[in-house]
Amino acid sequence: MRFNDRLGGRFQKTQYGFLQPLLRIIEVLGAAAAALLVLERFNQEGLMPLLQWIEGSPNIFLANLAILACIYILLRIWFLKPLIPASLFGTFIFAIGGVHYLKVLLKGEPLMPMDIFSYKEASMIAPNMNIQLNRGFWFNLVFLILCIALIYGYQRFIWKPLPVRRWLLVVPAAVLAVLCLASLGSVKIRSRFDVIDIRYDQSTNYIYNGFMVASVMNMSGSRVKIPANYDQAYFQQLLQSTEFNEKATNPEKLPNIIVLQMEAYSDPRLLDPTLQYDPDPFAALDKYKDQMHSFHTMTSVLGGSTATTEFEFLTGFNMAHAPQGIMPFVQYMTKERPSLAWDLQEIGYKTIGVHPNIGSFYSRDTAYPYLGFQQFLTLNDFKDPKYVGYYISDQSTKDKIIETFENRDKEQPLFCFTVTIQNHGPYNLDGIDLAYGVEDGAVSLNDTQNRELRNYASNLQDESQMLADLLGYFSKQDEPVLLLAYGDHQATWSWSKSLPDSQKLQTAKYLTEGFFWANYSVDFEERPVIGANYLSPYLLKYAGIPQPEYYQLLYQQAEQVLGYNPFFVLNQDHSVTLQPDINIESFALVQYDRMFGRNYLETLLKNGEK
Repeated sequence: MRFNDRLGGRFQKTQYGFLQPLLRIIEVLGAAAAALLVLERFNQEGLMPLLQWIEGSPNIFLANLAILACIYILLRIWFLKPLIPASLFGTFIFAIGGVHYLKVLLKGEPLMPMDIFSYKEASMIAPNMNIQLNRGFWFNLVFLILCIALIYGYQRFIWKPLPVRRWLLVVPAAVLAVLCLASLGSVKIRSRFDVIDIRYDQSTNYIYNGFMVASVMNMSGSRVKIPANYDQAYFQQLLQSTEFNEKATNPEKLPNIIVLQMEAYSDPRLLDPTLQYDPDPFAALDKYKDQMHSFHTMTSVLGGSTATTEFEFLTGFNMAHAPQGIMPFVQYMTKERPSLAWDLQEIGYKTIGVHPNIGSFYSRDTAYPYLGFQQFLTLNDFKDPKYVGYYISDQSTKDKIIETFENRDKEQPLFCFTVTIQNHGPYNLDGIDLAYGVEDGAVSLNDTQNRELRNYASNLQDESQMLADLLGYFSKQDEPVLLLAYGDHQATWSWSKSLPDSQKLQTAKYLTEGFFWANYSVDFEERPVIGANYLSPYLLKYAGIPQPEYYQLLYQQAEQVLGYNPFFVLNQDHSVTLQPDINIESFALVQYDRMFGRNYLETLLKNGEK
């Protein structure tokens, strides 16, 4: 009897020992699979696209599953029972997927790892957006609740502690998970899973490679990488091979410089030329067309991230050379950085920034002083402003610009950089249904889309009228005034998804309206497109201010390409290159050196090497 009892006990222990470890493996894979279904249903925008993705890309599906399994293991090893870690994991994945879904809905861009640094801005914008969640969102929420209920039943009726000490399993599990995550960062291993690096097109990247694989590839940190061949020898050779203009003395009368970065100031007809507005929202500027140089500004962002375009204009640094998803005012402005404002301040300008929002938005209150602005006027400096929707009107912003100009020290030229806000979305707010004539173009518009375009066109009309009023005011001034206005980004439109996909359409999404104007004679160049980071050398040229060598190099770069961003290069012949060529990589050296590098160029110039 004793022998039989002992044998039976051993059999039970053996069965027990095999069953529970097997259940642990099923738990990890099940949690990862459930999380993947939720995440990719958000990412692939529906159940059928998700199933087609799994069927068409099984290896990529397994790669995403492996990443989620590793993350769950790293969380699970800290808990004895499964309910709490599974609930935390599921809720976190649902939240990530939901935010990704909302960002795609509002901006047309996927959620990037570096977006974590912009959580304050997102939380402030979100309450003002008229968001309508579809059935898929609620389906995912119900699915999550059912999965947590299943885990509860597993813990209550099936789960038992393992007959070994937990710490013996924690270390190898953690090591295994870390090694797996690290290996998935390898190009060779990713290629075995059929993963393709298409980070130049993040929307395609996330849909093709899946959310987790795309995120792993984008986790290159917030620091700008040192470009290849970055050393002093490159700049010595550059100075020897480059013809720079001789530095003349500054003009006797420096012009006042007024720059307006206009919120979403762009023409939807760039996306669909057959779309019709009545009247033309830009008509208010017609009487000044002969005095201005109109062009399209090429930006690096779509549907938002206004501060990114500010950074490109003020520094000349193109975000194609930085990790995607970075918000430069938040990550990079921790100390003084070279900028147009500093350069103008050095030759005697009073530098003032204006933005009719709270100063902490996008950390402007920290970034602007580091960029050389001696004064920053925010929402608190506007007395009894008028509002359109949620935001201060362009007319009130115009009044603040005029007030700033009239109150300036007349012995000192003014550089006033203003970022407007009236035309910030959403454009379908309840209670705002502005009358404007919109006729369908290539896409049949539903009532909501038609209302969005009506409201947007009305805001465009207000922006154009505000600019016309400013030109009228400055045209009467005796002192020289140079004005630059450009849009920060194109708006994101749901109807544009129905347009036939083409290279021209993808390019048009990153073009905005812009123009130079002066109340004195200026020989403006004919430039159909100017990249946002190339605007400053043109501004200095038209102001008659001798361009420092850095700006001359930017100007020469702009002569080679019309503009570029993290997604494509727009060449002089308007052809598009998807992958940056060797010339673009050389541009990165000059821009990196000034913004983040060792300032080889400035040092060599000071030492008289040119």
